[in-house]
Amino acid sequence: MICVVYRDAVKGPVMQVITLFIDGNKKFREVFMSEEMKVKMEEIRALEDKYSLMIFRMALTHLVDVGFRAFFDEGMVAAGIEAIMKQHEEDKTKDKTPILSSRFQCEVLRCSAELANFSIWTIFAYIKEYVVVDIT
Repeated sequence: MICVVYRDAVKGPVMQVITLFIDGNKKFREVFMSEEMKVKMEEIRALEDKYSLMIFRMALTHLVDVGFRAFFDEGMVAAGIEAIMKQHEEDKTKDKTPILSSRFQCEVLRCSAELANFSIWTIFAYIKEYVVVDIT
């Protein structure tokens, strides 16, 4: 049994308690998933069943590791930042305004490079524990 407690801001400090009984095979978040997301999760689960847990986990690691390795090359990060700034200058001459600023894009690259210093499984654990993903 999972008990979720929250304050209803509209009605003041009234405490509302929702108790959810969840089948042992279902995860809490699956109760709130859209039908489309449930189908996608089942497709991924089918891949795990098809290939076995060990191969599936290694495939996840490989998928992320390929991206991680790109950030070990400091030249790649510098080249990425240079490309972003070049695009920014081209956009300025064409009077274009990008949705994401060049500074924001460069910060994403720098943050990615720093995240690459952690192991893939540490990143997965962090995501599982701390990154809220709305899948509804």
